[in-house]
Amino acid sequence: MRLIARVVQTKTDRNLTQHLQKQLLNLRPNQKHGSTSPHKIALLLAVAQMFQEGLIIENRIEFSAELVAYFQKIGLKLSPDYGNQLFIHMPIYHLKSSGIWHLKTIPGYERMLTSSNSPKSLKALNEYIEYAWLSPELYQAMLNPIERELLRALLIRHYFPNSTLSYQKINAVTKPYLELQENKFLNGAVEESEDEMEYEVRGTLFKQRVPKIYEYRCAISGLQVSSTKSVSMVDACHIQPWSLNHIDTIQNGICLTPTLHRAFDRGLIGISDDYKVIISETFIEDKNSSYSLSQFNRKPLLLPERKEFAPSIDFLTWHRKNTFQLL
Repeated sequence: MRLIARVVQTKTDRNLTQHLQKQLLNLRPNQKHGSTSPHKIALLLAVAQMFQEGLIIENRIEFSAELVAYFQKIGLKLSPDYGNQLFIHMPIYHLKSSGIWHLKTIPGYERMLTSSNSPKSLKALNEYIEYAWLSPELYQAMLNPIERELLRALLIRHYFPNSTLSYQKINAVTKPYLELQENKFLNGAVEESEDEMEYEVRGTLFKQRVPKIYEYRCAISGLQVSSTKSVSMVDACHIQPWSLNHIDTIQNGICLTPTLHRAFDRGLIGISDDYKVIISETFIEDKNSSYSLSQFNRKPLLLPERKEFAPSIDFLTWHRKNTFQLL
């Protein structure tokens, strides 16, 4: 029976091109004490799940909270031994050697991909990577429901033949997990003893949701640009640095243009307790310029529609005391 099943599987796999099959079977995952690392396989399976759910519809793989959550839950099911090491930035970077996974760098950062040192976190990766895209063969397979199921079966059968992965069960645990992280992001409920993998999910939520909650409008200048290609002209800015307490919540966030983001981080801009912009007087600028910072002095901040999503007064006070440059 096993021989017959193997023959049927081999014939079925021929719906995938031989070239694509060869690439999928040559991912070379790391081995740890005889255990196969699930990272690369879990990432591809997570992408397949996103295509199935309609969360990805073009050849542009954004590093969304949904992708991170699916990756973590699938990886945990494939190999429980790696349960506390499922960080998505690792396969995002290293899968580029497979020929089926490509990374689009932010202009000016192309050399970063030639470095032998992989990024230390998803935050670091996001500094120079815009998105990932698939080889044409893999992309077409992901779009086709039959071929997508074949490549998922091929990956599991080859790398994790004893796996009992159920995509229905994955959906059943992933969606509540995402809801929990989103509630923490919105409500400011962060615990110091959290699993480090949760930081990747909520950090991605922070990057995505802060601009959305501010309607993609800079809270200081009012600049608002919408695009059908997920291009944003504003940043999700931390008020208290993430490195200090790892706080990724909407109350520790504000939406700013890159220039004003930099000025805020460097203490040239502060925000008062009544949500008005304060400009430091420790620098010299052309105040007649239309690009001057001083034009925003005492300007009311453009806040989210829902008051509970406004920046925390405690965080703003911390920023003024520790970052804002007084006379």
